Amino acid sequence: MLCSASASDSFVSGRARRVLLVEDNEDSAELLALSFARMGWQVEAFADGASALDRAHHFRPHVALINLEIG
Repeated sequence: MLCSASASDSFVSGRARRVLLVEDNEDSAELLALSFARMGWQVEAFADGASALDRAHHFRPHVALINLEIG
Protein backbone atom coordinates (compact mmCIF):
# COMPACT_ATOMS: atom_id res chain seq x y z
CA MET A 1 0.00 0.00 0.00
CA LEU A 2 1.33 3.44 -0.92
CA CYS A 3 -0.25 5.17 2.07
CA SER A 4 -3.19 4.84 4.38
CA ALA A 5 -5.70 7.30 5.78
CA SER A 6 -8.75 7.00 7.95
CA ALA A 7 -11.97 8.71 6.92
CA SER A 8 -11.31 11.56 9.35
CA ASP A 9 -7.77 11.99 7.96
CA SER A 10 -8.97 12.50 4.39
CA PHE A 11 -10.68 15.83 5.07
CA VAL A 12 -9.42 19.28 5.93
CA SER A 13 -12.10 21.61 7.31
CA GLY A 14 -14.82 19.37 5.85
CA ARG A 15 -13.28 19.45 2.35
CA ALA A 16 -11.43 16.68 0.55
CA ARG A 17 -7.66 16.91 0.45
CA ARG A 18 -6.21 17.57 -2.99
CA VAL A 19 -3.30 15.71 -4.58
CA LEU A 20 -1.58 16.73 -7.80
CA LEU A 21 0.06 13.85 -9.70
CA VAL A 22 2.72 14.34 -12.36
CA GLU A 23 3.44 11.01 -14.05
CA ASP A 24 4.06 10.28 -17.73
CA ASN A 25 3.34 6.54 -17.40
CA GLU A 26 -0.40 6.30 -17.95
CA ASP A 27 -0.82 3.05 -16.01
CA SER A 28 1.07 4.38 -12.98
CA ALA A 29 -0.86 7.65 -13.03
CA GLU A 30 -4.17 5.81 -13.19
CA LEU A 31 -3.23 3.45 -10.34
CA LEU A 32 -2.13 6.34 -8.11
CA ALA A 33 -5.18 8.44 -8.97
CA LEU A 34 -7.58 5.58 -8.22
CA SER A 35 -5.79 4.77 -4.95
CA PHE A 36 -6.02 8.35 -3.70
CA ALA A 37 -9.60 8.76 -4.89
CA ARG A 38 -10.67 5.63 -3.00
CA MET A 39 -9.29 7.23 0.17
CA GLY A 40 -11.39 10.33 -0.41
CA TRP A 41 -8.78 12.58 -2.02
CA GLN A 42 -9.56 14.88 -4.94
CA VAL A 43 -7.01 14.04 -7.65
CA GLU A 44 -5.72 15.79 -10.73
CA ALA A 45 -3.09 14.01 -12.82
CA PHE A 46 -0.87 15.33 -15.59
CA ALA A 47 1.69 13.73 -17.90
CA ASP A 48 4.02 16.74 -17.90
CA GLY A 49 5.23 19.35 -15.47
CA ALA A 50 4.18 22.39 -17.52
CA SER A 51 0.52 21.35 -17.55
CA ALA A 52 0.65 20.53 -13.84
CA LEU A 53 2.12 23.94 -13.00
CA ASP A 54 -0.55 25.71 -15.06
CA ARG A 55 -3.27 23.95 -13.08
CA ALA A 56 -1.62 23.93 -9.63
CA HIS A 57 -2.27 27.64 -9.04
CA HIS A 58 -6.04 27.11 -9.24
CA PHE A 59 -6.22 23.55 -7.88
CA ARG A 60 -4.09 24.40 -4.81
CA PRO A 61 -3.02 20.86 -3.89
CA HIS A 62 -2.20 19.85 -0.35
CA VAL A 63 0.45 17.51 -1.74
CA ALA A 64 2.10 16.82 -5.09
CA LEU A 65 3.58 13.53 -6.26
CA ILE A 66 6.02 14.20 -9.06
CA ASN A 67 7.95 11.72 -11.19
CA LEU A 68 11.38 13.32 -11.50
CA GLU A 69 12.43 11.14 -14.44
CA ILE A 70 9.73 12.07 -16.96
CA GLY A 71 11.01 11.16 -20.40
